[in-house]
Amino acid sequence: FLNFSRIWDEQKISNNLENIISIVASKIYTSITNPPEGNANIGQWCKKKLCWDNIKNIELNLEFDDENLSNAEEEKYIKKEARKDKKLDDEIEVQSFVVKFKDWDKILKYYEKDEIRHQIPMKQMNILEKVVNGYIALPSVKQSKILYELYENAKKEGFIIA
Repeated sequence: FLNFSRIWDEQKISNNLENIISIVASKIYTSITNPPEGNANIGQWCKKKLCWDNIKNIELNLEFDDENLSNAEEEKYIKKEARKDKKLDDEIEVQSFVVKFKDWDKILKYYEKDEIRHQIPMKQMNILEKVVNGYIALPSVKQSKILYELYENAKKEGFIIA
């Protein structure tokens, strides 16, 4: 695997990788700018399967140095960490929204309507009531997710916060 993390961290590519890209680009350029007879329009030639087949069959003898590569285990770890970071960012966004949102009392009134109240689990209503009554100043991640879900569901059902 190409070590994109290293490239990102260093904000540059190695000389070896730069040379490889130059070789590949040059060979592809030569291939697509010299179409076979009957394919004078290079733009049209590049759209054809035969052009792509020609490019795939270009002989490339490239030597990567180890600094450009990472193994499969390393890539799996990097992707796993990225998912954790994304999840954490999402959780922080939800919590931030919940804390900044000031109309939880309106949401509570919406869900207290007889035709809706029985659709909401008691646990969710309990959390919403505690936030409205000031018993939960800073909701946990789980509580924030529940509150945000209640907010989103109310919106989907047509509830408008004025």
